Amino acid sequence: MKNRYLALLFFVGLDIVSAVVSLALSFIVMANSLFMPNMSINYSYIVWPLILVLVFYVFKIYNILWRYSKFGELLRIVFASLISLGVLFVTQMALFGRSYDVSNYIFTFFFVNTLVIVQRMAFKQFAVNVRNAAKAKAELDDDLLVSGNIMLIGAG
Repeated sequence: MKNRYLALLFFVGLDIVSAVVSLALSFIVMANSLFMPNMSINYSYIVWPLILVLVFYVFKIYNILWRYSKFGELLRIVFASLISLGVLFVTQMALFGRSYDVSNYIFTFFFVNTLVIVQRMAFKQFAVNVRNAAKAKAELDDDLLVSGNIMLIGAG
């Protein structure tokens, strides 16, 4: 993406969707519903995406050029999501005095990392394919210019 702010909004939107989907999937796996039964802390659908985006911003995940990313950038995603789940746990304990089961956090951690890393790697592959297609088109245009020259010979 050429526009930096458009790319930032694109990735923030994807991360918000990933956070909500990962939390919903962990609830479905743990309780077979989208909300935890008898829990007054289902506010996580609003708070968890905000915490995740803020921690990703602090870890400078949105500043990474994904075309050139390596394994270290993926580890930053893993550490940032781990920290954001820790912040979610602390806020739940501070506000309500209780939290989700540890297994729910483990599933959420797994799902959010899977979704975010797959999205970033898909974007990386898309960016590489677009760049290679542009390069191939430019080479084809150059070849047409070189091989398309016609020499006219005429008499006077």
